[in-house]
Amino acid sequence: MKTTIPGFLKTAAALTMVSLLAPQIARALPPDSLILGPETGPDGTQYEVFQFGGGIQDWAQAYSDAQEQTLVVNSVTEYGSLAQVTTPALYNDVANWVEASAGDWAIVWVGDYVDNNGTIYSGDEGSGTPVSDTSWVSWYNGTPSGGGFQGVAVGGDGYGSELFASSSGGVGQYVVAFAPVSVPEPSTLALFLMGGFAGLRMLRRRK
Repeated sequence: MKTTIPGFLKTAAALTMVSLLAPQIARALPPDSLILGPETGPDGTQYEVFQFGGGIQDWAQAYSDAQEQTLVVNSVTEYGSLAQVTTPALYNDVANWVEASAGDWAIVWVGDYVDNNGTIYSGDEGSGTPVSDTSWVSWYNGTPSGGGFQGVAVGGDGYGSELFASSSGGVGQYVVAFAPVSVPEPSTLALFLMGGFAGLRMLRRRK
């Protein structure tokens, strides 16, 4: 006796095969958790402290995850980056946030790095700017040197709020700074669109 498979079961089986064969899309946002903030820095910038969702991570991961964070300020979406510490005032604030969010023995990534000579920069490797005012810089294990690119972290009060540097070591938290993304003024956008329309007309005339 021939068995007939109902149509709805065939459809369900087909959909199951499609779902199995389809590429798996990873999460766009990191599963990190906010543990402090927003806090206002000395220049009015908003900052937040996050904890990695997957345990301790290196500086490169902090740099990447920070760029996935957003904050809405006065109905405007601001986008994150790993906080670049360049002044004593901001360093003092960050040290306080480390203490308040993660405790005495925490070590938290910030957006600075050091080179082979122990020079501290703010920004990403290869495109950073040397920090001009280094009066706040004090290294827990002495000035790092000879280790190539090393990311910078701020320690909690248990470490005297001093700095750490590492090329591959991991810590549990990172500080994010937020800034609005610049949008072209309406007049600039209108001129751009008008130029595009004019170009299309010229192409049509040539045909």
